[in-house]
Amino acid sequence: MIKSYSFTPKGQTTTEIVERHQRELYDVDISSSLVSRVTDNILDDITASGRTDR
Repeated sequence: MIKSYSFTPKGQTTTEIVERHQRELYDVDISSSLVSRVTDNILDDITASGRTDR
């Protein structure tokens, strides 16, 4: 199924857009703070491994 999204005209914040997108597209409800914590941990692991290529 193809979905079309229009967020900014509704005056939503970036956080609201991300949370809504996750809920509607992937049927998951997770907070943006959880996404940030997971991302930070992954970046820490990459940095610790000495790997810099992406």
